[in-house]
Amino acid sequence: GRAALAVSPYPSAEAWAEDCLACALDDHLARHGGPRFDEAGYEALAVSAEQEMEEALVDVAETSLEIVLLNADLKPRIDGLPELLNAAAEDMRVQLDRLIYPGFVGLMGAARLPDVLRYLRAIERRLDSVAESSGRDAQHMTVVQTLEAEHDRLADRYGGTPEHVDVGWMLQELRVGLFAQMLGTRVKVSESRVRRALTVIDNL
Repeated sequence: GRAALAVSPYPSAEAWAEDCLACALDDHLARHGGPRFDEAGYEALAVSAEQEMEEALVDVAETSLEIVLLNADLKPRIDGLPELLNAAAEDMRVQLDRLIYPGFVGLMGAARLPDVLRYLRAIERRLDSVAESSGRDAQHMTVVQTLEAEHDRLADRYGGTPEHVDVGWMLQELRVGLFAQMLGTRVKVSESRVRRALTVIDNL
């Protein structure tokens, strides 16, 4: 584990472990109706935590470790792409930076971590095919970057709203649909669906 975490965005194994614990606790609280301030409610929460937390923590730790290791594998592959594919390489770097950073485990949340792993696997599939299908890759990249630029523009006014956050995840799913369709998407997604969602935000 520690050797793997040497390539993680966390400053130490302890920082990663603390974030995993916070993530599992947040998820547990959310699944049991949030914090309880009455004595009986608090005791019930403590009992359920004792029964469920170990398994939840293991799940969070294992998935996040898989993400960290795959991220470490992807970076040199991206850096090794030929100069002709510089734009695609930079696009993948930016995507990774949006997903993997110190504290990403707790901020993403336990339910979202398997999706993040799938987004990284989609980058892996994209790397497998980008050299042979650079024209198609560039077309897909133009579509998604145009939508991302609009999403970023709206962040000044609407960043942090549930609607803006949801479109951020839609954009990650669109990337899977465009670059690695065989992995499947969590929701139905297309360029037009994302455009409609962005229009809704702009009219909030």
